[in-house]
Amino acid sequence: MPSGDETHFISGLYSDTLTGSFGCDSLITINLDISDLDLVINQNGNVLTSSQENSTYQWIDCLTGLLLNGEVNQSYTASQNGSYAVVLINGECQGTTDCFDIVGLNISNKNLEDVFDLYPNPVSDQLNVKVNNGHALMVVDLSGRILLDTDVEPGDNLIDVSKWTDDVCFFRITNRLDQEMIKKVVVCHY
Repeated sequence: MPSGDETHFISGLYSDTLTGSFGCDSLITINLDISDLDLVINQNGNVLTSSQENSTYQWIDCLTGLLLNGEVNQSYTASQNGSYAVVLINGECQGTTDCFDIVGLNISNKNLEDVFDLYPNPVSDQLNVKVNNGHALMVVDLSGRILLDTDVEPGDNLIDVSKWTDDVCFFRITNRLDQEMIKKVVVCHY
């Protein structure tokens, strides 16, 4: 309440009295409307749908923190493996869902000719990144912080993760045709 005497967590009609510096009182009535956003995402295959209806939607890529251009509907159809969330706006309320992972999309449907492998997983010190051809590699943690952005050569590439904090990381590799593949790795210093 404006006077600071009460706090309300339920919608309703409330009255409050304010006292001015010269002793004058003002009685005010507050019509409090508390609205909750439904921050749940449902999955059906590679389609993610926000449970919140009648809102403004903007889907985001959790790995990069970037907006997904043109993805402003209640549902988003993922075309590649990744981690996605939706920013919701309903009236004066705004919120962002937790990130939701899409994995296991059929890579062959994307004609991804260059593949990569990561091992061991989980990893505590040295991670081997094995690729068939040269690739760009970006590693992002769950908070969206970029841990590594580099090029990797064909064959085995060792990455030192011994100084990284225990976390789930996403390795996004891009081939020369700008096709991407994402794999999840757990960094755990036992």
